[in-house]
Amino acid sequence: MSSLGGATRGMCDDDGGVSAILSSLDFRLRPADGATGVTESVRNHTELEELVISGDWFGDDDAEELKEALAQKVSLKMLRLHGTALGARGFRCIIEALKINAALMSLELVGSAVGDAGAAIISDFLATTSSLSYLALFSVSIGAQGSFHIAQALGINKSLRILNFSSNPIGDDGAAAFADALAENSTLKNFFVSECGISALGSIHIARALEANKSLQNINISGNAIGDAGAAALAEALADHPSLKTIRAFSCGISALGSRAIAKALETNKSLKELFIGHNEIGHAGAADIVKSLAATTALKTLQVVETTATSEKGALAIARAWGENLTLSLDLDLVHGVASIIKAFVQEEALRVRVFILRRRELLLAFGMAMLERLGSCAEDKVASSESTIEECAFQSMDGDIFKLIGDAYGHYPPRNADPNCNPYMMFQSS
Repeated sequence: MSSLGGATRGMCDDDGGVSAILSSLDFRLRPADGATGVTESVRNHTELEELVISGDWFGDDDAEELKEALAQKVSLKMLRLHGTALGARGFRCIIEALKINAALMSLELVGSAVGDAGAAIISDFLATTSSLSYLALFSVSIGAQGSFHIAQALGINKSLRILNFSSNPIGDDGAAAFADALAENSTLKNFFVSECGISALGSIHIARALEANKSLQNINISGNAIGDAGAAALAEALADHPSLKTIRAFSCGISALGSRAIAKALETNKSLKELFIGHNEIGHAGAADIVKSLAATTALKTLQVVETTATSEKGALAIARAWGENLTLSLDLDLVHGVASIIKAFVQEEALRVRVFILRRRELLLAFGMAMLERLGSCAEDKVASSESTIEECAFQSMDGDIFKLIGDAYGHYPPRNADPNCNPYMMFQSS
């Protein structure tokens, strides 16, 4: 299947939104015999902005044939090569064709075995381009040696905003190379290295880079066995980081010890808006630490925890009540993604109940404040004039039992879940 001529496609900006409509060619199958081929289609498309080629039918020989026509497409802004049979030779042809392109903003290479040789090829392009803002080298068999080449170019490049290097076996050595580059780079905003064979040591390298890099906003380190030591290192860097907005750390071998360090960091961090730590065995103790931080933080808007955090009533109740207490957290969030629907419903119902209770308590406190102001205005000044008491003491003496009851109504433990939500909160406290 190919899309020719007037086909259009949206182009994503740094935040994933559509920033432009592109004129594109999309080849998901080799053109049939007698049909216009890839090279001829590219050559004939005068204002080509996006080219998509998918499938293992496209290999090194096809890339070599395409090279000349591609080099003439100075209007090209996006190139996506997914699941092709490209090796280093074919990839070199593609990159050499792109070197004279001053408009290319997005390059995706997914599922091709270009290896470390391919990384060396693209590093030269990355070091010199001033237009490329998005680069995805996803599952392309680049190891530690290849990551050194990319990292070296990253230290020079000033245009790249998003780097997706996931599913490449770079290990801790590759993570260290990227850490050195991140410490010097101030323009990259998004760094994704999920499933890259990184351990606690590699996570420590990345955390060290975060202490120097104050511009990175989103990081994905999921699927790496960083454990509690790696989580603690990231948490230390997170505690006072001014720009980090999203951290994804799914399936990282984190237990309650690591989640405790993350929770402590959340209490002081002012920038993080999304935290995804699902599929980690943090248990009830870890859940308690995380929900405690939820009650303290005002920045976090999305927290996604899965499995043992919410699979028991105790863990689910802790999440729900902290969720309800934190008025900055939307009740539409998916804090327990991936659990049974009955548990999810329980958490959402309890969070809503606590939220209503908190807002009612605020109303009572406001009523108390208004009553106290009324007392101060009506009698406190006269009593101060006729005694040696302070205005605060006179106001206290003027308050009767009804006002003290307002204080009692405003504080206390949550009412039992089966209590009538319309009854007096003061009565519910007595039965809790």
